[in-house]
Amino acid sequence: ARTRLNLFVGTYLPAGAQELGGYRIGVVPEGHAVHGDRYLAPRLYFEVTPQNIDTRLSAHFTLRQFLCKQESDFPKYVVLRESLLVLLEGLVGAVREAGYPVTTFGIISGYRTPDYNRRIGNVPNSRHVYGDALDFYIDVDADGQMDDLNRDGAHNSADVDRLYAIVEAFKSDTRGISPLGGIGRYYRTSRHGGFIHVDARGSRARW
Repeated sequence: ARTRLNLFVGTYLPAGAQELGGYRIGVVPEGHAVHGDRYLAPRLYFEVTPQNIDTRLSAHFTLRQFLCKQESDFPKYVVLRESLLVLLEGLVGAVREAGYPVTTFGIISGYRTPDYNRRIGNVPNSRHVYGDALDFYIDVDADGQMDDLNRDGAHNSADVDRLYAIVEAFKSDTRGISPLGGIGRYYRTSRHGGFIHVDARGSRARW
């Protein structure tokens, strides 16, 4: 079988700069008082163009899925860590083993520029600005919302709880290779459907 290798060359954000190629980045967070080594400012930003936006990064994920939702022209830039892709590919396998035939995940939020993260009111040191976090849901029927995972005929918090349990079991399995990180559950609101947050921050966190 043939394997295709896609190579990306990163771009440095100059000291004090708040944009790249006209793409607004904002002020990079200063870090964390206790876990400074886990909150280092991103070193490389990867350029996204109309020509490469659908490039496959791993077996089940493309570059487009991780882009920040802020409105802008091309080029855009994204921060993405390999540890997140390792985690997500493992989760695809876990979700399949649980009986849900996913080919990828529905995405709420991947990378966020510090500027966009501030504008939506999130905490400055959100893992999303470091490129190792994803908010996702299972959407096999491609209707844009969490599937009825427990098959009770309703789309509700029980489906979020079901996905959370699958993710927690996967992360707790010491036989696998799963980067340490956070898991959070979010129920449906007027702004979004239910989803699960995962990240590869390097330490355990649950909410």
